Amino acid sequence: MWTLNHAETVIDLLASAERLLALTGDAVTLCPTFGTTKGKES
Repeated sequence: MWTLNHAETVIDLLASAERLLALTGDAVTLCPTFGTTKGKES
């Protein structure tokens, strides 16, 4: 088992990758379970 200490930073990184891929024509979307909604508790 592992934990993620910097979840916000990882989400920011994934969102940046999503934007970069969209600019290159290889658009993707983040997982709707986690997405980009900040502060959402599961």
